[in-house]
Amino acid sequence: MGPAILIPVGINTVCFMLQMQYPSTGAFLGTMLLNFFLYFLTTQYAYDVLLGNPSWKAAFHFMRPRWVTLFCAVFVWMVAVVLGIFALIIPGILLLVRFGFCDYAVIFHGKSLMESFKESWRLTEGSFWRVLMILCILYLPDLAAEFLPKTNSFLVVKFLLLFLSQAMTLTTMLAVYIKLRDIKEYEACVRS
Repeated sequence: MGPAILIPVGINTVCFMLQMQYPSTGAFLGTMLLNFFLYFLTTQYAYDVLLGNPSWKAAFHFMRPRWVTLFCAVFVWMVAVVLGIFALIIPGILLLVRFGFCDYAVIFHGKSLMESFKESWRLTEGSFWRVLMILCILYLPDLAAEFLPKTNSFLVVKFLLLFLSQAMTLTTMLAVYIKLRDIKEYEACVRS
């Protein structure tokens, strides 16, 4: 991916840490929106790197018409997961995995809100357990960071764990999305 991608991932990590440190202030909303913007811009840039034509400017212009749909899709997905977890833990986990690629459907294919959820559901059909295991592994550094003491001396360690987690999540979930999409395209070719 190259070192250029590490800058927004680092800013993302700082924003995430600020959200966790000061959840009741106005800074929470601002850092959440900045985190959202940078994460999806970085995702588009990473995809462009895989295609062999990375450009931050091109990624920004490509993403510009998708922001509202993307924000709505991620917001609906997060609300559904939280409600599913409150109802019972299992529906929340199911929705987390099955709708987990709705953002990629918006980013890379310009899908509408409903189409993005249908596409994510289609892609994860038959791969639920694999995707769940990958997510569990990816969130281990996040989990480890949560158990660190909330003192300044552990701030650097926490930052490094969260940075590692965000970088791993970005690259791995992009690769999983591409692999799932390729599998579904292959299955469609075999059926026809």
